[in-house]
Amino acid sequence: MGKSRVARGRDQRREMILDRAQDLAFQKGFDSLTIGDLASATDYTKRALYFYFKDKDEIFFGLVARGQELLKSSLEDVQQSEPEGPEGAHAFGDCFFQFSISHPEFFSLLMEYESKRHRYEMGRTEESMAWAQCQNLSLDCGDILERWMEFEISSGRLTTSLSARQLMLSFWAQTYGIMQIILMRQAGFEDVYGISVREFFRAFMNGVVKAYWE
Repeated sequence: MGKSRVARGRDQRREMILDRAQDLAFQKGFDSLTIGDLASATDYTKRALYFYFKDKDEIFFGLVARGQELLKSSLEDVQQSEPEGPEGAHAFGDCFFQFSISHPEFFSLLMEYESKRHRYEMGRTEESMAWAQCQNLSLDCGDILERWMEFEISSGRLTTSLSARQLMLSFWAQTYGIMQIILMRQAGFEDVYGISVREFFRAFMNGVVKAYWE
């Protein structure tokens, strides 16, 4: 059965509140966001806001999930194109580069989540709490890349002593790291380093490809 009109209305209001929270968090940083700020921006009382979000953590997880959904959708687009070999590696790398450049605020939220909130020892969960959605979406993104790595290994195109899961972890570690540096230093990057951020990332990916596919 579908949701009742009351439930749909509540979901719509919740999304509207999250929209305002996203605007504020992107303007001033999530840590600086207060429930009072959000109440003023939405014309809700603090008490009313707690009807939709039990605490600030739940708002954080709601925003993280939005970023994860964006990244997952982009990764699925690459996956559906069935890329192979070095071109596939570049396609996944470019996907993450474009996500990070286009959505730096979401990138920062995902970094915060992955470094402090994700429960790596747990795996998937059937819980219905806000954190559980982020837990599973994070694993969804990793699984897309892991399945592609497994396909590359089984086809003989990719030679490595690592398993597909280990290689996926290595890829994420390197790409998250390089994008963090790029975003930190993006202003004036080409003037300082004599190379554009896209060319710099491309050179990084060439190194990744050379290590495993050539």
